[in-house]
Amino acid sequence: MRRGSQASWAPARAPPRCSSWAISTRTEQSKGIRNLIAALGLVDTFREANPAAPGFTVWQPVWLERPFASRRVDFILLAPGANTRGRVVASRVVLNQPSRTQGRVLWPSDHYGVLSEVEILRRAGDGKARGGRARAPIGGVA
Repeated sequence: MRRGSQASWAPARAPPRCSSWAISTRTEQSKGIRNLIAALGLVDTFREANPAAPGFTVWQPVWLERPFASRRVDFILLAPGANTRGRVVASRVVLNQPSRTQGRVLWPSDHYGVLSEVEILRRAGDGKARGGRARAPIGGVA
């Protein structure tokens, strides 16, 4: 492409939108994710905080102005520690709205991000729980 040229492309039509929440949970219910959660005792922070929300994070066509993600593939998993336990305070999908630059739509990625806030409780030598909060953002960049 020559410098300064304005290339623009878009498909003839948008990809089909996932109409069923059950379809969107394919990744979430995959054998790999289920094994991570069951075998290692990991906690899916988004699902813990939002049991009924779809939490779509991927397949945002970057040429569309409206949110269009239709599958959940980005996770923050909380692992138990030998002397700690975690509690999910909140979790949400972020970076799920575009900005505009020079009159054009601009998405940060074709993935949205997930932002989770967890409280980590540590056992002190005296057996009393000590706690603190931490934010753990993740965003897929393809």
